[in-house]
Amino acid sequence: MPSRSSVLLFAVIGTLLMAPAAQAICVGEAVVTADPSTDPLAPGWVYTVTITWSYLYGVHHWVIPLDSPDGTCSCSDFQIALDVPSPAGQSVGVPGGCLIPYAGSLECDGDPAGILTGKLLTFTPEESGDCGLDSAGEAVLQFRSALPPAAIAPEASFAAVSATGGACGMPLAGVFPAMACDPVDDEDTAWGALKCLYR
Repeated sequence: MPSRSSVLLFAVIGTLLMAPAAQAICVGEAVVTADPSTDPLAPGWVYTVTITWSYLYGVHHWVIPLDSPDGTCSCSDFQIALDVPSPAGQSVGVPGGCLIPYAGSLECDGDPAGILTGKLLTFTPEESGDCGLDSAGEAVLQFRSALPPAAIAPEASFAAVSATGGACGMPLAGVFPAMACDPVDDEDTAWGALKCLYR
């Protein structure tokens, strides 16, 4: 498995973000699949993140938590394991079904918006003046890795961050690269240590 502990990390962050009031205005899910790469010059696996959502406040960017600030995986571990192409995917915008590209980024010092701490994988829509992201839709995003896939536990979640600084947790399912380091060992990490990842 890629990380027993990252599974717990996803689950705890999802619990913190999905307050009762937010559940009525934020609905969605993400599924990560992996396929062998057909590009001989690229890493061996292509990971596709398909997100469907409806978020009343709109989405500024997506966040997949990878590890806590003091976790067992270093930033260099993720830099070696993950390769994010440019653009990192797209979604259909408004008006008229225009296409919006996404910028992907590995953030080792937390979310630039200040919502989550730790090591994160973020995807930000690059909206233009005549093409914007709707409050509901589907995004197809990608990252690559030389590491084969391993299953993500059912409790996993990721975050949608709004332009107003709010956030909402949504279920995350599928696979993630199997990393040798074990981020945030779930047997040794207290609830309080994980809780501090959300601010």
